[in-house]
Amino acid sequence: MASLIPAAATPRAAALRSLAADWTLLRTPPADGAHNMAVDLALLREAQATGRATLRLYGWTQPTLSLGRHERARGRFSPERLRDEGIDLVRRPTGGRALLHGPELTYSVTAPAGDAPLRWRYDCINALLADALRALGVQAEPHVAARHARPGDAVCFSEPSSGEITVQGAKLVASAQLEEPGAFLQHGSLLLRDAQPTIARLLGNPAVADATTRATALDQLLPQAASFDAVADALGAALVAAVGEEHVTKRHTLESLSAEATLAPLVEHFRDPAWTWSR
Repeated sequence: MASLIPAAATPRAAALRSLAADWTLLRTPPADGAHNMAVDLALLREAQATGRATLRLYGWTQPTLSLGRHERARGRFSPERLRDEGIDLVRRPTGGRALLHGPELTYSVTAPAGDAPLRWRYDCINALLADALRALGVQAEPHVAARHARPGDAVCFSEPSSGEITVQGAKLVASAQLEEPGAFLQHGSLLLRDAQPTIARLLGNPAVADATTRATALDQLLPQAASFDAVADALGAALVAAVGEEHVTKRHTLESLSAEATLAPLVEHFRDPAWTWSR
């Protein structure tokens, strides 16, 4: 495996310095779907209030199917089937399409929005991901799409959208973004192993085309399996290379991460069936 220290950040990743002067690199323990989405939303609220920028790296305590904010769940997925398979379900605050969280590293970036267009921020963050992957020995590149991804019920890894991280056309990282006044959240899944085909048997009609995926994973791309910690180390090193070591701290004072009274309402929101099965 290659060195985990990028020689230098690409210009696009280095442009993240213009979003915030200082960044927090935050690793949080694996959690369930509602808690993970609540922490990301709490970090977004903090970015709105304080201008703090955070790169958060995390995992999941059980396999979890996540749906995009506006995606249809009713008539596609069965609560009973999910329960029988031992799979949790959560609806994300961001858009996008269904994906199965499992053997992966999930990241989130929350930062002030400034005057930068959404697509510019998206490309800068994806460049950071690509820098980290190249340090691991993976020749990852942002996808250049000739057309927009298909609308409708296709699953997230069915095809890459423009700008998403791919290797020889196969999607390795799926990302989505939410912008609110003054700040934004981008989060996504970097596959260590590909569990996405499981979605086919979770659908009411597994034979439909939207069950197919065009994904790849690190265990298919590297001679030795990359652990969560190895990938997290590479992402942390890429952030340091992009914004400067003196601008990255691992200490975080966000009360929402430690005060249940603050975080609990957000967790309950993402656990509420009225939100999860709203469509």
